[in-house]
Amino acid sequence: MIKLQNHEAGSLYFSTDTGHIYLDTDTERITMGGSGAAVLYASAENVVEYTNDTYGISRDDLEDDSILPKRGDLIINKDGRFFKVNTYSESTNELNCILIAVSGSGGGPGGPGPSDPTDERYINVTYKNLKYSFLYSDAQHYTIEFIPIATLDAGKNGLNVSYTVRNDRNSIVDTGSMSVTSGDLVSLPVGKNMTPDGGLHAVDIEIRGANSYVYTNTIKKIRCVDLKIETDTDNFVS
Repeated sequence: MIKLQNHEAGSLYFSTDTGHIYLDTDTERITMGGSGAAVLYASAENVVEYTNDTYGISRDDLEDDSILPKRGDLIINKDGRFFKVNTYSESTNELNCILIAVSGSGGGPGGPGPSDPTDERYINVTYKNLKYSFLYSDAQHYTIEFIPIATLDAGKNGLNVSYTVRNDRNSIVDTGSMSVTSGDLVSLPVGKNMTPDGGLHAVDIEIRGANSYVYTNTIKKIRCVDLKIETDTDNFVS
């Protein structure tokens, strides 16, 4: 009976006999995973866009982060976008997903958009190659990179970016600010004061423009790892 339903982008169908979930995309009706595929909800602010047209969503951003999604599950993010789960990385606690093009869902490159895409006062931010773990030896070089787009503050140095780095005891270990230009790649040097004993760090980011809404976001659970190599000289054989 599902096959007889008229196609309508964004519509979900649940088959009671097979357990399958069907989704109407902009162009076709697709099957989400195998029998028993789940529909999950996420509140991810910083969906990572990778160069291979896949996207990263932290498992911590799921409405119920005790669930371990499986390949083919559907994730509906709070910005209205639909994602199909591809793989899960335990080391980064990240779900690698495919973006499904559905009209009105904010699909396509550029990351999540504002709740009203016609309101030019919103600042749109696209994060680039965001990593949640790095070696302590690379702390001086660990950065968070993104491109802010502010239509109403598009002049040179029209935006002010500030950031605060906190450890897992909520102690501030670093702060900074800079003037940036809408459309340029911004690189925040947030790793220089992160340490392994600081646990999981969080970075609060704020972007302001004279004519734009204030953009705020917190990137959580960034881990600085100390790689140690120990040599047992007592059992060394020449």
